[in-house]
Amino acid sequence: MLKKSEYLKPLFSKYYKKAKVYVPKSLPRREFAFVYFGKEEYMHRHIAFNEKEELISHFKKNTPRHVFYSSAYYEYPAASNMNEKMWLGAELIFDIDVDHIDTPCKELHDKWFCLDCGAS
Repeated sequence: MLKKSEYLKPLFSKYYKKAKVYVPKSLPRREFAFVYFGKEEYMHRHIAFNEKEELISHFKKNTPRHVFYSSAYYEYPAASNMNEKMWLGAELIFDIDVDHIDTPCKELHDKWFCLDCGAS
Protein backbone atom coordinates (compact mmCIF):
# COMPACT_ATOMS: atom_id res chain seq x y z
CA MET A 1 0.00 0.00 0.00
CA LEU A 2 1.26 3.48 -0.88
CA LYS A 3 2.12 5.97 1.84
CA LYS A 4 -0.07 9.05 1.77
CA SER A 5 2.83 11.23 0.56
CA GLU A 6 3.66 8.78 -2.26
CA TYR A 7 0.07 9.02 -3.40
CA LEU A 8 -0.27 12.79 -2.99
CA LYS A 9 3.01 14.03 -4.50
CA PRO A 10 2.12 13.05 -8.11
CA LEU A 11 -1.29 14.67 -7.68
CA PHE A 12 0.29 17.89 -6.40
CA SER A 13 2.81 17.78 -9.26
CA LYS A 14 0.03 17.45 -11.82
CA TYR A 15 -1.84 20.33 -10.18
CA TYR A 16 1.19 22.65 -10.20
CA LYS A 17 1.80 21.94 -13.89
CA LYS A 18 -1.72 23.00 -14.86
CA ALA A 19 -3.04 25.41 -12.25
CA LYS A 20 -2.93 29.17 -12.41
CA VAL A 21 -0.68 30.10 -9.50
CA TYR A 22 -1.66 33.11 -7.39
CA VAL A 23 1.28 35.48 -7.04
CA PRO A 24 1.15 38.04 -4.22
CA LYS A 25 1.79 41.68 -4.98
CA SER A 26 5.33 42.91 -4.35
CA LEU A 27 6.68 39.41 -5.01
CA PRO A 28 10.39 40.37 -4.77
CA ARG A 29 9.82 41.76 -1.25
CA ARG A 30 8.20 38.60 0.17
CA GLU A 31 9.77 35.76 2.11
CA PHE A 32 8.52 32.31 1.11
CA ALA A 33 8.60 29.09 3.07
CA PHE A 34 7.95 25.57 1.82
CA VAL A 35 7.38 22.12 3.24
CA TYR A 36 8.23 19.41 0.72
CA PHE A 37 7.20 15.79 0.46
CA GLY A 38 9.75 13.30 1.75
CA LYS A 39 11.44 12.10 4.89
CA GLU A 40 12.52 15.56 6.03
CA GLU A 41 9.19 17.36 6.17
CA TYR A 42 10.39 20.55 7.83
CA MET A 43 9.87 24.13 6.76
CA HIS A 44 12.41 25.59 4.32
CA ARG A 45 12.39 29.36 4.92
CA HIS A 46 14.10 32.52 3.73
CA ILE A 47 13.37 31.93 0.05
CA ALA A 48 12.62 34.81 -2.33
CA PHE A 49 11.68 35.15 -5.98
CA ASN A 50 12.16 38.14 -8.26
CA GLU A 51 9.80 37.03 -11.02
CA LYS A 52 6.49 35.19 -11.25
CA GLU A 53 8.12 32.66 -13.59
CA GLU A 54 10.73 31.77 -10.94
CA LEU A 55 8.01 31.02 -8.41
CA ILE A 56 5.99 28.90 -10.84
CA SER A 57 9.13 27.04 -11.91
CA HIS A 58 9.91 26.30 -8.25
CA PHE A 59 6.44 24.82 -7.79
CA LYS A 60 6.78 22.62 -10.86
CA LYS A 61 10.33 21.47 -10.08
CA ASN A 62 10.00 20.88 -6.31
CA THR A 63 6.32 19.99 -5.79
CA PRO A 64 5.85 21.61 -2.38
CA ARG A 65 3.38 20.11 0.05
CA HIS A 66 2.77 23.45 1.81
CA VAL A 67 3.51 27.00 0.65
CA PHE A 68 3.63 30.12 2.82
CA TYR A 69 4.57 33.72 2.12
CA SER A 70 5.12 36.60 4.50
CA SER A 71 2.59 39.31 5.12
CA ALA A 72 5.64 41.53 5.67
CA TYR A 73 7.70 43.24 3.00
CA TYR A 74 11.48 43.12 3.28
CA GLU A 75 14.40 44.76 1.53
CA TYR A 76 16.23 41.41 1.61
CA PRO A 77 13.60 38.66 2.08
CA ALA A 78 16.06 35.81 1.46
CA ALA A 79 18.36 36.84 4.32
CA SER A 80 18.50 34.06 6.91
CA ASN A 81 18.87 36.48 9.84
CA MET A 82 15.65 38.39 10.59
CA ASN A 83 17.57 41.58 11.44
CA GLU A 84 19.26 41.50 8.03
CA LYS A 85 15.96 41.29 6.14
CA MET A 86 15.27 45.00 6.79
CA TRP A 87 11.52 45.15 7.39
CA LEU A 88 9.71 47.67 5.16
CA GLY A 89 6.10 47.18 6.20
CA ALA A 90 3.34 44.59 6.32
CA GLU A 91 -0.23 43.85 5.35
CA LEU A 92 -2.86 43.56 8.05
CA ILE A 93 -4.11 39.97 8.22
CA PHE A 94 -6.71 38.38 10.45
CA ASP A 95 -6.50 34.62 11.04
CA ILE A 96 -9.77 33.58 12.61
CA ASP A 97 -9.89 29.91 13.55
CA VAL A 98 -13.64 29.34 13.50
CA ASP A 99 -13.09 25.69 14.40
CA HIS A 100 -11.98 26.88 17.86
CA ILE A 101 -15.30 28.57 18.61
CA ASP A 102 -17.36 26.44 20.95
CA THR A 103 -20.92 26.18 19.61
CA PRO A 104 -23.76 23.84 20.63
CA CYS A 105 -23.79 22.25 17.16
CA LYS A 106 -19.98 21.94 16.77
CA GLU A 107 -20.00 18.14 16.41
CA LEU A 108 -22.75 18.32 13.79
CA HIS A 109 -21.12 20.90 11.49
CA ASP A 110 -17.41 21.11 12.34
CA LYS A 111 -15.96 18.08 10.63
CA TRP A 112 -14.50 17.16 7.30
CA PHE A 113 -15.61 14.23 5.21
CA CYS A 114 -15.18 13.10 1.62
CA LEU A 115 -18.21 13.94 -0.51
CA ASP A 116 -17.56 10.90 -2.73
CA CYS A 117 -17.03 8.06 -0.26
CA GLY A 118 -17.97 9.54 3.12
CA ALA A 119 -14.55 8.88 4.72
CA SER A 120 -13.62 11.28 7.52
